Amino acid sequence: RFVAVAAPGYLARAGTPDTPDALQRHACIRHRMPSGKLYRWEFERRGEDVVMDVPGRLTLDQIPLMCKAAEGGLGIAYVP
Repeated sequence: RFVAVAAPGYLARAGTPDTPDALQRHACIRHRMPSGKLYRWEFERRGEDVVMDVPGRLTLDQIPLMCKAAEGGLGIAYVP
């Protein structure tokens, strides 16, 4: 399973998203897969799968770097 994570400081500045759609107003830390494609974030709403491209200026290809960036307050990361 994956989880969306962010530093308390980021959430204090930008607010806490309460739905997947709210992520469209946030700085998301995106993940580039080895194939070159961007990973689309996956959620479930009322038993339905929701797959979305999220906005973000920062795209990384390593999960540990994504966690460090989120910890540093750069945005929201979606990590295992």
